[in-house]
Amino acid sequence: MLKNAAAHVLVRSKALAAFRHGASTVDHLLKRSALAPRAERGALIFMFHGVAEEPSPYRYQVSRAYFQGFCDVVAEHYDVLPLAELESRRRAGALPARAVAITFDDGYADNHDVAWPILKHHGLPATVFVSTAAIGGEKLLWFHRLAHIFQTTQPAELPVNVGPWTFTLDTDGERETTVHRVAADLKKMAATEREEWLARLSEALGVHNFSPLKSEMLSWDQLRAMDAAGFCVEPHTVTHPILGAETIDVATREIAESREILSHALGRKVSLFAYPNGKNEDMTPDVIRAVENVGFTAAFTAEFGAACPSNDPFKVPRVTAYAPTIAELELQIERFFYKTV
Repeated sequence: MLKNAAAHVLVRSKALAAFRHGASTVDHLLKRSALAPRAERGALIFMFHGVAEEPSPYRYQVSRAYFQGFCDVVAEHYDVLPLAELESRRRAGALPARAVAITFDDGYADNHDVAWPILKHHGLPATVFVSTAAIGGEKLLWFHRLAHIFQTTQPAELPVNVGPWTFTLDTDGERETTVHRVAADLKKMAATEREEWLARLSEALGVHNFSPLKSEMLSWDQLRAMDAAGFCVEPHTVTHPILGAETIDVATREIAESREILSHALGRKVSLFAYPNGKNEDMTPDVIRAVENVGFTAAFTAEFGAACPSNDPFKVPRVTAYAPTIAELELQIERFFYKTV
């Protein structure tokens, strides 16, 4: 409450606007002089997943109202660049002081239905990284299925024991916590082992119908329309494996096939890649080398930080912006420009 009140005071008093102006001026001078590179601002690549009218605790979603507020802020105060342009300028050491880009991961239909109209209203470019097998709900993402199991299960008796896990699931909060706990365990497994455990969970908890999830994924027609109109589409593997947990042959196939499938479907070369899960342990040297060898020019992580000229082009960080209010978001964004990794 106090933090929100302080944020509102700073925004309404124009103090934040004065700071933005001063920070941009100082950053311009620092970049021209090259005297203190560590003090220079980076660029912010925002990472979203879904945008919903009413976000589900079982999904990585923000509300329409929140995303609208976010777009209002960045459209008014920042230079929102296409991701490919931001990356090119980052490598050249020519980033504006207020450079940002907007990205989405996985390929949810609400990116088209909810987020895209807001982006178009503001004239903002964005990029969506899609797992190609999930397009049209053809092969549903494993964590999407896992959430559905715990969200909808109605077990006859509790607790339920499945392998190393015991589930009581007495409350919605416990179900939500359990999803995250089990997902963390499954992320450590290769895809074949993970699918075996998902089948066991599905059987033990009596959830076998995943068809409602199909409509939650983007279709090929939607992707082509978005890509042709400034919402650039790029690969996020085929089936969203945790690449560091796979053999390098499997990882390379996922990386290469996603690029080939998407290039063919869109009728153009795709050149940017996002790692599933995207944490440091997921990006082994072999995986990074495979991304480069396949022909991508840059790859993006989920490691938190501003993108700077010093970043490895195959480990470019991104940020998430989930402040409780828009006033706090405005303060948060300015701090993020100095969060370098």
